[in-house]
Amino acid sequence: MDITFTPSTTALVLIDLQHGIVARQLAPHSSQDVLKNCAALAAQLRARGES
Repeated sequence: MDITFTPSTTALVLIDLQHGIVARQLAPHSSQDVLKNCAALAAQLRARGES
């Protein structure tokens, strides 16, 4: 599936990443993987000047 985003009309919104939430055991992805992927996505957008 191809997904296209328009930077000027798109926002990255990350929710439920507080310690009380990510301290739980999550499935199908671990909280460490979720946090790592969110941080990587935000960093890529910042590097492109789209955040």
